Amino acid sequence: MKEHAVVTGANGLVGRKVVERLLHQEVSTVAVDCVEGSFDCPFFHADLTQPGALDDVLTPETVVFHLAAKTSVSGSVKSPRDDFDVNVLGTMEVLESVRRAGASLVFSSSSSVYDPRSPLPHTEASPKRPSSPYGAGKLACEGYCYAYHHCYDLDIRVVRLFNAYGPGMSRYAIYDFFHKIRNARESMEILGDGRQVRDFLYVDDAAAGFVAVARAGQPGEDYNLASSQPVEILDLARLMCRLMGKPDLDLHTTGHSFAGDVAEWYADISKIRSLGFAPQVSLEEGLAATIAWLEQRAS
Repeated sequence: MKEHAVVTGANGLVGRKVVERLLHQEVSTVAVDCVEGSFDCPFFHADLTQPGALDDVLTPETVVFHLAAKTSVSGSVKSPRDDFDVNVLGTMEVLESVRRAGASLVFSSSSSVYDPRSPLPHTEASPKRPSSPYGAGKLACEGYCYAYHHCYDLDIRVVRLFNAYGPGMSRYAIYDFFHKIRNARESMEILGDGRQVRDFLYVDDAAAGFVAVARAGQPGEDYNLASSQPVEILDLARLMCRLMGKPDLDLHTTGHSFAGDVAEWYADISKIRSLGFAPQVSLEEGLAATIAWLEQRAS
């Protein structure tokens, strides 16, 4: 890996952990975000949709971890243009800055690019056919990443992150379940049929995966980043109920979900394992740590 790192989206759940991991490994790092943040390294405020926003912090010795993005599938359905402007246009401007500097890039893509009808688990070669504007934007960004790699001989690597969670999260299923369980007396409602399958990865493991790709991955390649341990949403809710001391809570489902939701996905992570990556935190351990953090915040 190069001597200098820039992490965009540094205030995000995974971005902050990537910054921490790089600093722990004594990599000179700059944290970048559009929202002010406090870090043990230089912070650079930037709107990445503006041309040249990163030019001043990049050199040929820089690797950019581009994690800045809107990350809501349902939000992209409600406002696809906003999703496009931040995710696709923002990534284009980051790529342009990387090209001008001769830097390298690790791009954070998503499992949402995969065709939900393709056989599971998803490998990197699985068909790509997004079912949401968010997934379509991420796939477009991947296309530009590969094009910049081939046309300009840039070192660009793609990471397809599945469902990251952990202390610091402020939305998504685990966060929502925590608040529902905490406030529930006898029952709790779950969106969909409860049979949705997801692949949850603890945030520390997610950060380790990004750094592993930067250190040992190959330019122009893509890597799934997940736990490879599928879990049904109903089972996730039951486990959280037990960890929160409410094992007898009645769980009932709505039978329908939001537009763009995918029934099931989980990953084959053989490719990233070949780089030396292996998830270290089990779902139960990770949920316990996340619940403890959320309890502290809620009290």
